[in-house]
Amino acid sequence: MQRVSVKMLGVMGILTACGTAFAGLATPLTTVRVASGLTRPVFVTHAPGDVDRLFIVEQAGVIRILDLTTNTLLGASFLNIDALVGGGNSGNDERGLLGLAFHPDYDTNGFFYLNYTNNASDTVIARYSVSANPDIADSGSAQIVMTIDQPFTNHNGGWIAFSPNDGFLYIGTGDGGSGCDPGQRAQDITNQLLGKMLRIDVDVPGAGYNIPADNPFVGVTGDDEIWAYGLRNPWRCSFDRETADIYIGDVGQGAWEEVDFLSVSSTGGENFGWDCMEGNHCSSESGCGAGACTCAGAGLERVIHEYDHPTGFSITGGYVYRGCAIGDLQGTYFFADFVTERIWSFTYNGVATTNFQERTAELAPGGGLTIDTISSFGEDALGEIYIIDRAATGTGELFKIIPDTAGPVIDCNTNSLEDACDILAGTSSDANTNGIPDECEFTACAATAARSCNLHGATTLCLDILANDIEPRQSGATSIEIDVDAGTASSASVTCVTSGAYGGVASVSQVGSTVTVGLSPALPDGDACTITLDCGASVCVRGLAGDIDRNGIVSTGDASIIKPHFGESATVAGAEFDFDQNDIVSTGDASIVKPLFGNAATACP
Repeated sequence: MQRVSVKMLGVMGILTACGTAFAGLATPLTTVRVASGLTRPVFVTHAPGDVDRLFIVEQAGVIRILDLTTNTLLGASFLNIDALVGGGNSGNDERGLLGLAFHPDYDTNGFFYLNYTNNASDTVIARYSVSANPDIADSGSAQIVMTIDQPFTNHNGGWIAFSPNDGFLYIGTGDGGSGCDPGQRAQDITNQLLGKMLRIDVDVPGAGYNIPADNPFVGVTGDDEIWAYGLRNPWRCSFDRETADIYIGDVGQGAWEEVDFLSVSSTGGENFGWDCMEGNHCSSESGCGAGACTCAGAGLERVIHEYDHPTGFSITGGYVYRGCAIGDLQGTYFFADFVTERIWSFTYNGVATTNFQERTAELAPGGGLTIDTISSFGEDALGEIYIIDRAATGTGELFKIIPDTAGPVIDCNTNSLEDACDILAGTSSDANTNGIPDECEFTACAATAARSCNLHGATTLCLDILANDIEPRQSGATSIEIDVDAGTASSASVTCVTSGAYGGVASVSQVGSTVTVGLSPALPDGDACTITLDCGASVCVRGLAGDIDRNGIVSTGDASIIKPHFGESATVAGAEFDFDQNDIVSTGDASIVKPLFGNAATACP
C-alpha cells in the first residue's frame, strides 16, 4: 500500500524552489497567539488538505476545532470522550487523550484515529468517524484497533501518524513507566509492544489491523508490529512531510535528552538502546543498563542530537519546517524542553546536524504573553508550525511561528499571503507549475485602447537604463527592444525622470513579437525612463524592470536566470547582464538587480 498526493508533489517542487531562492537570508522569526482558553492542550494537527481548520487535542479527552479563517475556536467540540479517558486532569498526570491522526483518505472515508489511556490506564488505539456535520465527530462510531497493557501510569508515548511514504499507521509507545525500565520492556521484542515504534496497516475490513509484510520481525523472532525499539518515552515524533523521515523526541531519565532519527530508506529493526544507553552515553543511574543490550554495543543507533541536564529535563519533539511562508527555513527541525521552556532548531542531512541555534528569545511572542510548558508542536495543512503552551495553570494557548517582517516576501496578487501559500491552499491556480499564481501571469490584453499597452496592470514600461534595462544593456542606449504578445506597435514616446521629456524617438519597427524603439540621440546615462507605446488594440508589452524571463513579474525566478552568468567575463561593451556597464559580467551586477526581486513593479516610480 502506497499513497502519494500528486497535488502535494507539485507543491513541494514549488516550496523547494522557494527554499533555494531564499537560502541564507535568515528571516527573523516571532510567534503570534492564535488560540487561548484551552484546557491542558497536548497536540494539534490538521485533516489532509484542510487549510481552514486545526484540531486541538485536550488531554482529558476533548478535541476542539480552531477556524483558521477567523482565528476562533468553535463553540462545540469535535469530539468528547472524557468518560472513556483515564487521567489528563492534573498537571503531572501523563495519561489522557494523547494522539490524533487523520486517515490519508479522510475526505472519502471520514476515519481518524486516537491514542489514549482508558480508565484502566491502558493504551488504546481506536478509530472514529466524522458525522454528517464536518465539525462534529460521531462519538458512537468507535472501533478499537489495539489495546496495550500499561504497568505504570507514566511513559505512555502517545504519538500516532500516517506515513506520507507508505500510508501505514505508526505508533510511538513508552517503556511502561517507573524508572530504569524495570521490566526491560524496551529491549524485549517478544510479546511486548512497549518502548517501541510500531507500524501497522489499518486498511482492513471492520476493526483491527494487518501486519505489513516488510515489517522487520515478520517470520522471525519478535513481535510483528514492531518497526524499531529501545525507546524510553517518545514524547512527540513527526514525519518530515517532504522526505517521510521520522524524528523522535525521546525523554531521558537522569542525564540526557535525545532526538532520534528513522530514515525513510530504513528497513526497520533499529535499536535505540534504552535502557543501557541514555543519549549517546551509558546509563549512569543505579539499576539502569542491566538488560538485554550492552552500552555502545554493535548495532545500537546513535542519536542525532542530545542535551544534558540541566540544559533541559524533558524533551518535546517537534517538526521539520516545510511551510510556504518562510522560504529560507526549509528543512529546519524545531524542538523544545517542557521543563526549561527553551526552544531550539537544527538541520539534519542524514549524516550530520548543522545550523543549531536556540530560538527561545526570538520566538517569544511579546505583548505580555509567554510560551510556557511546551507540550507539543504541530503543523497546519500548509506546513506552518505551531507551538502548544499547555500552561502550568491548565489554561493553555496555541502560538504560530511566523516571519518577523513587515509583510510577505513574494505576494504578486497583494492579498497579504505568500504566493506559494496561495497555490498550496488552492486559493490560486498554477497551471504551468512555475510557482506564480495564474492570476499574476501575463495574459492577453482586452481589445481596447485603454489596455493596449498593459504592463501587469500598468500602461507604461519603466526602465532604469543603468541598472535594470536588459535590452540596451548599457548606458547611452540607441535602441530598446520590447517583446509583445500580438499586434503591431506604431509609435512610441520616452520620458526620463531626471532629464524631463525625451523627444528623441526616431522610429518604431517590429519583427515578429519584438518591437524595436530607435533612439536618437541616445538615452541619457543613469536616467529611469518611461516608454509608452501605441501598440494597437490587442498588444500587451512583456517587460518590467528586472523581469528577465518576461512573465510580467519581477520575481526570484529572474535571479535564477541571471545567476549562472555572474562571474563570466565579457569582451565587449554592453555585454549581456552587465548592469554596471564595466564590461564584465560579475557578482557586482547581482547586487544591482537583487533589490528589485519580489517587487511587482507594476508602475514607474
